[in-house]
Amino acid sequence: MRTSYFLGTQYESLASSNSRADIAPPENTPAMPQPPMARSAKRPRRSNVKTRLDKYDLYELAVTDGERLARFTAAVHGRSPRVLSEHFSGSGALARAWPRVVAGTGRKARAFAVDRDAGPLRKLKASASMEGVGSLTCERADVMATRTRADVIAATNFAIGYFHTRDSLVTYLSRVRRLLLAGGVFVCDLYGGSDALTPGTTRVRLRAADGSRVTYIWEQRSADAMTNRVTNAIHFEITSPRGTKRSLQDAFVYDWRLWSIAELRDAAAEAGLTDCRVFNRLADAIDSEGNVYVRPIESGGELDDPWVVYVALAPAARGMPAARARTNRSKASRRQV
Repeated sequence: MRTSYFLGTQYESLASSNSRADIAPPENTPAMPQPPMARSAKRPRRSNVKTRLDKYDLYELAVTDGERLARFTAAVHGRSPRVLSEHFSGSGALARAWPRVVAGTGRKARAFAVDRDAGPLRKLKASASMEGVGSLTCERADVMATRTRADVIAATNFAIGYFHTRDSLVTYLSRVRRLLLAGGVFVCDLYGGSDALTPGTTRVRLRAADGSRVTYIWEQRSADAMTNRVTNAIHFEITSPRGTKRSLQDAFVYDWRLWSIAELRDAAAEAGLTDCRVFNRLADAIDSEGNVYVRPIESGGELDDPWVVYVALAPAARGMPAARARTNRSKASRRQV
């Protein structure tokens, strides 16, 4: 495998000379360009908190940026979303960021984090309390059982791959459609490319807020081209500021079915989500007030190889403009990112 797909929203343009994250080449393979969703990591602020980093802290350091994802999903909605439901939430980086991001636009917001596992929800509650996040509800439930309706429903970090058959995927998307409020949108992400089914390992070196040196290891352990099923794992190696070393092997292990954009679009159409837009970056522009502007890929547009995309799905009656969505109607000057 030429490069890691699971670098997530925490990095975009890792080739930047200002990056605080260094990507080591995959084992026994030449170094290749990084996936389109990667970004330069800002230098972290040191924290006075002396708690030991757990696997959820490390995951959020390495994989996801809740605030950028919240701004993106609000922009994809394009109107004035208030309620978000994060499916397969884990430690809920997106759900925790949503109230802050939407409150910044002058609207009241509420977020729901839906996960069937108690461990990450306990972590989410502790993090939300420490960060002073209000208007957040944790719901321990299977995503097929939740009744929470929302303006934006998100299943990111490739969670759509938990559905291994087309029937189960259509059933889930049909339920999502019923849970969307008027004008609502569902957002998920996919990865693919010529080597998407090739086993391999990528290592990324990071620095945590407490000064710890962290190596994030993404492993595609096995892949079956007959079923598009993959087994992937995340590992961490940590060296504390005092030099103490430890490792977390198989911190997270995934059994996914890789869906193509076309397969997802067809399944969504059968489920009644016929408005499909595809994005290959989290922001096309940001204005002087911090508002995010997004633009979907045009039909026939080429993707990088490998590729990571976000897919926004909505009922056709939603009438969402295809060319552009943004967080508000500010006419402030925009700058490219």
